Amino acid sequence: MNTKQKGFEMHSPNKSRTGFIIAFLIGCIAFLGISSKTCADVPVFENGKAKCVIVSNGHKKQAEELQKYFKKIGGADIPIVENGEAAKGQASIVLDIVGKIKGSSDKEKAKQGYMLKTDKNVLSISSPTERGLLYGVYGLLTDHLGVRFYTPEFELVPARTDLSIPELNDIQEPGFQIRGYVYNPLQDKAWLYKNRCGGLPVDNLSSDHSLYTWIAADKNFKDHPEWFALNRSGKREKDWGMGVCGTNKELAKELAKNMLAGYKNPDDKPEMRFLRIAQGDGFTPCQCPECRALVQKEGTEAAPTIMLLNGALEEATKTYPNLHVITYSYFNTLIPPKNLKPHKNLWINVVSSSLSQNQAGDQLNEIQGIPANRHYERAITEWCKSASGVTIYHWDGVDQGNSEYSEWPNLFPHCKDIKFWYEAGVTGAQVAGKVNWGPLSEYTWFNLMWNPKQDAEKLVKDFLKGYYGEKAAPILWDYLVYVDKLRKESGYGCPTVRWSSWATIMVDKIFTPEVCEKMDKMMDEAIKAASTEKDPIYLKHTTDAKASSVDQLFLSVAKTKPYQIVKDNVSGKDWFVHGNDPNAPARIERLAAMTDRPRMYHPLEIRKTWVVREHGSPVAKIANNDFSAIIAPKLDGRIVSLIHKPTGKELFAIDENQAGYKDGIPGKTKVWDIKEATGNSVATITKIGPVEWLSSFGEHLFRRTVSLQKDGSLQIDRDYENLGKSSCPMPGCRFSSVWPLALPEASLSALGIQGGGIDKCISLANLDPSGAAPVKTQRAKDRLAADCQNPLFDEMTELPGSNEMVFPISKKEGNISIQLTRGDGILLELTSPADGWETLTIRPNIEKKTLEITLTGVQQQIGKDAMKLAFPQEVLKVREVKKIETIAAKKEIKEKIQPKIKVTGKDSAINEIDGAELIWIPAGKFLRGSKPGIGGSDEWPQREIELDGYWIYKYPVTFGQFKKYIAATGKKMPEMPWGQAMMLDKSVSEDKYPVILSWVEAEDYAKWAAASLPSEAQWEKAARGTDGREYPWGDKWIPENAVGMERTVEQFQDGMFPVGSSPKGISPYGVEDMAGNVWEWVADWYEQDYYKNSPAKNPQGPENGANKVLRGGDGVWSEDCARSAARFLCPPKARDYVKTGFRCVIVSADQNK
Repeated sequence: MNTKQKGFEMHSPNKSRTGFIIAFLIGCIAFLGISSKTCADVPVFENGKAKCVIVSNGHKKQAEELQKYFKKIGGADIPIVENGEAAKGQASIVLDIVGKIKGSSDKEKAKQGYMLKTDKNVLSISSPTERGLLYGVYGLLTDHLGVRFYTPEFELVPARTDLSIPELNDIQEPGFQIRGYVYNPLQDKAWLYKNRCGGLPVDNLSSDHSLYTWIAADKNFKDHPEWFALNRSGKREKDWGMGVCGTNKELAKELAKNMLAGYKNPDDKPEMRFLRIAQGDGFTPCQCPECRALVQKEGTEAAPTIMLLNGALEEATKTYPNLHVITYSYFNTLIPPKNLKPHKNLWINVVSSSLSQNQAGDQLNEIQGIPANRHYERAITEWCKSASGVTIYHWDGVDQGNSEYSEWPNLFPHCKDIKFWYEAGVTGAQVAGKVNWGPLSEYTWFNLMWNPKQDAEKLVKDFLKGYYGEKAAPILWDYLVYVDKLRKESGYGCPTVRWSSWATIMVDKIFTPEVCEKMDKMMDEAIKAASTEKDPIYLKHTTDAKASSVDQLFLSVAKTKPYQIVKDNVSGKDWFVHGNDPNAPARIERLAAMTDRPRMYHPLEIRKTWVVREHGSPVAKIANNDFSAIIAPKLDGRIVSLIHKPTGKELFAIDENQAGYKDGIPGKTKVWDIKEATGNSVATITKIGPVEWLSSFGEHLFRRTVSLQKDGSLQIDRDYENLGKSSCPMPGCRFSSVWPLALPEASLSALGIQGGGIDKCISLANLDPSGAAPVKTQRAKDRLAADCQNPLFDEMTELPGSNEMVFPISKKEGNISIQLTRGDGILLELTSPADGWETLTIRPNIEKKTLEITLTGVQQQIGKDAMKLAFPQEVLKVREVKKIETIAAKKEIKEKIQPKIKVTGKDSAINEIDGAELIWIPAGKFLRGSKPGIGGSDEWPQREIELDGYWIYKYPVTFGQFKKYIAATGKKMPEMPWGQAMMLDKSVSEDKYPVILSWVEAEDYAKWAAASLPSEAQWEKAARGTDGREYPWGDKWIPENAVGMERTVEQFQDGMFPVGSSPKGISPYGVEDMAGNVWEWVADWYEQDYYKNSPAKNPQGPENGANKVLRGGDGVWSEDCARSAARFLCPPKARDYVKTGFRCVIVSADQNK
């Protein structure tokens, strides 16, 4: 389109728009001097008429790209001629391949560089390579003509009537040889190239967890166990997560042989020049003497791997000199060997991680200067000095379905990382495609990877104005600055691939409810501003930005609240969501729309299902005289409410975790759709797929109809069909149905089961919330389940701790009938043919007043061929029965255990219940928290807090003490978490090590010991005394005073030490082990600003929350976490996220009591 006014054309894949160029780009173009022709200019077009030719010299693709964009800019058709002779002296733009750009470096990356140079009426675009020539074309368009390639779907092109190229002598080469994605699902790489990314010889270069494949582990382990890692128990182990015996020379020969067999012709496919051979995920090193000696000598677990690959390459390159290998530097193998250098054909792929697999580094903040990243920083710096090629695999912004949808403020920190990589000499930089501010982040980072010396702030502001519109841009800039300030002040850091990056954790640690409200308001202001732009595309982009920033944060907080019906603020329709926020439906729909964006880690259908099923659904309603039912199709098709109309009572259990009937379907499901709906029935359908991590959905259909019958029953009919078009079989799968029923009067309720070989009547009256109490059972015979309210049964069955009973359905003829008397005058009967079911599982939960009934189907062999399955019909009926007012069963009332303290000294004692040593902490004031600028904002302000006196355990509770608790209470020893087995001093009894438990388990122990978990304030005072010191011993970290990384992962061991292993780190009161080794639970719920708002005397923490507080750090976490004021958080039921120990306190007004 031609216009005499300078403006912008906005181009998307199928559509072009004309608008006015934003003011800042008009100024830029005018400054560059391309608004008027001078004697040194190369004329391109005037009034839409060509004034030059493009001389292709055989470079057709580059010439056509230039021609295409000149057409977009001014509507002119610039002719393409083959060579200079055809130009006949006309003004020309000449494309040419040259041996070397004068003034460029001698580095390999210079082959992608280019020169833009004018001479009279000729502009030359030259490069040593075809790719560099293409970059030269895009460099001209971007740097000198104001074109912006913001996303693959959206670019801005300045509309001009006249165009001349001013005098140019522009020589550029990329900052990195390879510039790409960690994970790039883009099939068309055109947009990468437009932003001068990609690279040579490949666009992306990373390794793979493939070592076991290359050594044919399945075939070779039997005959050559010596090739495989020796574990700590002295056995050779074939495990994908294990390493291999890198010092075994025969293994190197075997690997070389397999490398030669697998090497393809690198002349046809340059990407095959590199073989991707690296350790398994979860690498465990070989413990043989030779490998251990090499590790000690070279100071790194990477040494055996480098030795193995060096040996294999020495042999393989005799045949193929150009054969290269790229391997991981990842977790244990991050640090380079001191003296052993990689083979010249061995490249290193450094992965964002840490020597600690548990903490796993910090990808929220920048690399340099962050304690959790010190191993990663060192790896980058040192590998660049010893290896011929180093690429970065920065796993940031891509997560397994969580943080990628919510605010993850790494935009500015990662700009610093790219500049650090460049200064360190990194060969290939690869960043993660993400959703949260994804278009902005990718554009900014890719442009920095071409030229790391650019001003990142200018790049960001350029994008904001061009992509979101001039009116919204300043608001969005303020938003970005605000959330970056929150990140820095929080002092919080975490990796993307651990639970610590979950949105619920981020909300607690950084984005408090008050902060979220401000962020939400800022985004709404930006949306309002964008809505006043002439082009609606700016409104869409800004709305998407809100969806990928604050919406997930609000929805994550809501997940801690029960489901309920709300009326959508926008449509007025009813939705079933967590909490009571009428804005939730709009947030869910914005998030669902965001899943359509390309370049995300998981396939589209899986992502959309994850987003929607977590949060809610619009509803369909059916009703008759007996029932009213609500179906939420997008919430896994659940029947979320079933009300018995004669009594008005809800029959299904509804809380924050479950909501009504759910189909148990193998594999993954797509978002459900309503196929047909009437006043008394709803038919739904979904596609299902196998369980492979990244597989998409095949043509496996699952259908279900829910109908209300005239006989007063609710009926469910289900079937499955394989259309025979899927390449993904699902062998050995089972379909089930889950009925979470409300149990309003558990003490008056009973359950009868008859059919399928089961004949039981079960009283739920004596169930203990912990699952420890017995359940009375009796043969049901021909009696109704209502009779099971009689407590006089003659058989006794004890439930396990989970309160779960599983009954095999052994007889397939006839029906199975399950009758539940709820105790409130309602009797439910669930009936289904026994044939088709394999087991019946009963899970009562007395605390939540629910009874979950699960019918699990028989195993099905689903292959690739077409087939159909019909599942047993299920029918639910309800009738009223006489309500029983009392029941004979009574629970034992336990007396509170009284403390048994034996004073042994002035400030010492023993708890005679568990034998724990006690230290007296006197009443008085102490300095709690940190000064601004130290630690995180959740530690601010530092203030005086007054506490009463109390006894505190000198050490964390040990495994030996926990055994006493198990013996005394008669509880079953639980399966211990992974951390319990990680004992680093095998000469010391396991009884001397801290016990690793959940907060719930720790609290139960404390009650048994006539104690309690300490409050945050009690723990902190005991750790640091009254003077506000950073650590129990002073203000500086001293490694020998605590169990930290210096004594664990940096010594090639991962785990914990016995209690009392750091006597030099004693606190002012004589309490030990309060820095490092294991995290310690305290009583308080976590609240980010509690230190600011708490009472000044005896603070007990917030009344509720989502996470409990952890203190003291861990032996495999960085020392900033071990500061006495540092606050961490974790879900109270978690026992295997980190090593969570605890100690107890006993409050007493008199230390002699």
